[in-house]
Parts: sequence; structure tokens; C-alpha cells
Amino acid sequence: MKLVRLTTTDSNVFSNDIQGDLILEKDSQICLLNAHFEKKEITYTTSNDIFKYKIGTATFTETEELINDTYDKSNFKSLTDDIETKLNESLDVGIPGHAGSNFLVKRTVDNHLEIVTDYGYVMNPYSSSKFENVGVEDTTGGTVYQKASGGSEETPDAMLGSNRLLSYDGLNGCGYFRFKLNQLPALGTAKGVYIGLTAIEPENMGGNFPFNTTNLKFGIHARNTTSGYDFIAQGVEGTSAFFPENSTPGNNDNDVLCIEATNGVIEGVIYSDSQPDGVGQVLFSEKYNGSLELFPIIGFFSQTDVSIRDIQYTPYHDTDEDVEPVSALLGDPLPTQVLVGTPQPPIQDSENKTPMVFEFPNQALTNFLGFKNSLITLPVPDDVFSLTSDKSLQFTDIAETYIVELMNLQVESFDGYLEQRKSILSVVNNVRESTLDDVVFISNNLIWLDLNNSFESVLRNIDVRIVTDTYRPVDIQNRANMTILIKKKGE
Repeated sequence: MKLVRLTTTDSNVFSNDIQGDLILEKDSQICLLNAHFEKKEITYTTSNDIFKYKIGTATFTETEELINDTYDKSNFKSLTDDIETKLNESLDVGIPGHAGSNFLVKRTVDNHLEIVTDYGYVMNPYSSSKFENVGVEDTTGGTVYQKASGGSEETPDAMLGSNRLLSYDGLNGCGYFRFKLNQLPALGTAKGVYIGLTAIEPENMGGNFPFNTTNLKFGIHARNTTSGYDFIAQGVEGTSAFFPENSTPGNNDNDVLCIEATNGVIEGVIYSDSQPDGVGQVLFSEKYNGSLELFPIIGFFSQTDVSIRDIQYTPYHDTDEDVEPVSALLGDPLPTQVLVGTPQPPIQDSENKTPMVFEFPNQALTNFLGFKNSLITLPVPDDVFSLTSDKSLQFTDIAETYIVELMNLQVESFDGYLEQRKSILSVVNNVRESTLDDVVFISNNLIWLDLNNSFESVLRNIDVRIVTDTYRPVDIQNRANMTILIKKKGE
């Protein structure tokens, strides 16, 4: 009996020369004693990759390029985080179907990749009673104003706001918060109304709601003065050269004050009669650099001569949380939102969802993320769009069974999968967890196969390969070892 150790490095083929003559006696037999190899980790290297998607009849939206890097199981979350960020930053409030939407890219408990997005519906937070109301009421005509409270008109003590309905911040998706001015005080009066996003929960402000950098991260303050709109961006206060127009009660051409989370930034925009439809005066455009959640708030400075109407808000909905979807949370969604009058901010689509088409950058990344097709059309769902990978995520070959095949020696083995004769030395069942990097096989019962050599010969080379049960080459890294035994039949 002869023992032969075979080795290979970074290859699934064991091709070993034998310097000393190995005599293969007539009617010899061969068997596999053991084998050990380490599976190569599956990686993907991004190279200027972009994702594309479209909602309904809109044209494809493209993301920014992913960060160029090589990804494996150790930094896979960095890849999914980057994909999620780039998808969210590509959402544009001016594209139908984008407003109120966000993307979530996550690894599921059963090790699949899931890309989830949802349509969030626009709401009137006052008429739907979804905002906390402190000292605010409305008229039968739908205008909203501060009711008499006895407080100082220099310090706002009336507000609409929410501790529950978080705002989009651009990095987590796309949405807006806006109202139309109805009336401002006479020129020269330093009172008015503001719209803003705050990191302090509005209901916890103790009844005092000033327009300042302590309370607000972003905001627009409208007042009828000789200076333009005041604003706060990233916690820094400023004044624009753009003035309110048409502050006449009930005028269709009153200004619209809008805070938009779009294309990865937060923008303060004024839509007015002097601007073309859908084109606003941008007061600020900043990427939110904070980590705190943002909450919506409207603050009133004046009791009798300030009013607003047509309040609209698209709250952020975290699709990863086990909560009611936005549509259920808000009740009946509003129909297509068109503000009356000349100024037209981008409008929210109707409540009718439309299909989404999603396109991966290339087939290699498609495979790495566990999907079969790089172009996928998602039908209209009842709730959220959920794109789940066809296969579980694999960072190494996870086959349970491997084939050890002789390349230059013949044995009488047959394969039912191929329905043909193959020179199979052994079928190896991995005794380790398939998700582990290495494979160990030790034969408990030696299975001797006839080589059917009718005469003695000299063996100077042995070639063996390891493949999966579908004959796909196994990516092996580092040194692998295999031990075979050869003996004369009957020995």
C-alpha cells in the first residue's frame, strides 16, 4: 500500500509531480483518505457603480456613484449603508412619486438582502388633527391663525407641531413641509409666522416657541418688514434679499413657504407669483450635519393679523420599524395636491401607487447581492415596495457536497446529475458548517475503486480536482492538502 499526499495553493486542481518513480502495480486500487481546503472569500469591487430606478411613467433616476472599494463579509454593511444613502440622496421632491418616499437597504434575519421603499402620503396636519395644537384655530374658510391668548405678540406662544411625525432630512429620504401665507401684519411690524424643523420636540418647549437657533435647525420666518425673509439653516440665522409678496387675505397669489428634503439636502424655498410655476426662490440649501431627529413646527407671533392656509406635510416613515404604514397612520390620504393660485410647488402624486423598475449597475454586483436579474419590475404593492434577493447572501461557497475527480487516472464511476461516466474518486460531504471558510473530510470507511490497469506502469504525475456537486470549480485559497491511498487489489 502506498500513501500519497497531494497539495495545491490557491487552486482547486491538485497537480503534483512525483520525482521518484511510483510503481502502479497491475490491478491496483485507489481511495481517498482525507482532504482539507479553505474556501476563498467572495468579494466585489465597486467601480463607479450607480443604481437606476423609476416610479410609474417617470424617467429613470440615477444615484451618485458608490464609494469605490472592495467588499466582503467584514465590511458588507458599509456597502449596504452606501447603497441606502445614495438611493435616498437621489430622491427629488420635484419628481412625481418621490415626495414622501425613502429607501431602506438591510440584511434580513434569514440572510437575504432587502431593498424597501414606500410612498408616504401628504397630509394636512391641522385638519387631520395629527399635529399638537397650542393656541391655534381656524375659520370656516380654512385659514389658520393664533387665537387670543393674552401672551406677548413679540414672543410666539402658539404653534402647530408634532413629537411623533418625524421629518425627512434629505439623508433619510424625500419630503416637504409647507404652507401658503394668507395674511401678514402691516408693513414695518416685526411680527409674523414661521415654518421650521427642530431637534427639540415641539410639545416639550414649555409653551414658548421663538424663532431662534436654540429651537430651530432649519426655518423660514415671514414678516412684513423692510428686510427680506429671515431663515435658519444648520442652526445659523440669516436674512435674504427676497421679500414676501401679496400678503392680502385670501389672495390666490400669496407666497408659499416650503422646507424640502430633496437630493440629500434640506432646502428653504419660497414659491411666489413672480417666479415661474414650480420654480422657487431658494433661501438655503444645506446637507443636515446633525444626528438628532427633526420635528415639524409652525410658530405664530401675532394674534389677530397673521394667518396661513393649505398646510401640507409628508412625514418620514421608517419602513424598518414594526409600525403602521404612513397611509394607515394618517387615515385617508389627500388626493393629488394642487395649491390654488399661481405659485406651484412640486405636487404630491395621488394616492394611487404605480409600478417601480429597479436596475442594478451590473450582473457581478447583482450576483454578489443575491439577485438573479439586474433589471427588476416591481408590481404595485398593498403597502411598501420590497425587493428581496433571490438567494441568501454568500461570502464563501456554501455547498454541502464536493466531488473529488481524478483527471489522469480512470475509475468506473458514474454521475446521475450528468447522466454519464465520470472518474469520481469520492463524493465529500462537508462535516463543518457550510458557512465556515474551511472544509474538512476524513474517510471513516475506505472505499477502494479499481483502476483497471492490466499491466504494471510508472506513475510520475497525479492530477485531481475538487468541484461542487454541479461541477463548478471551487475557489480555494491558501494551501490545501489531500491524502490518497493506492494498493494492489487483494492486498
